[in-house]
Amino acid sequence: MMLMAGPFLTAAGIDFPGFLWVASLALIPLGMLWWLGLGVVLLFKSHHGG
Repeated sequence: MMLMAGPFLTAAGIDFPGFLWVASLALIPLGMLWWLGLGVVLLFKSHHGG
């Protein structure tokens, strides 16, 4: 939501805190890494009879 609204809010001249925009962009790869890590853990557990 914030990622899609960010450019429109900026273009509309609405005061949008820059650090929130940067933080939301930084959370994208972190979110992907979280799912990747979860998948690796589940795969490891399934192969070792966890």
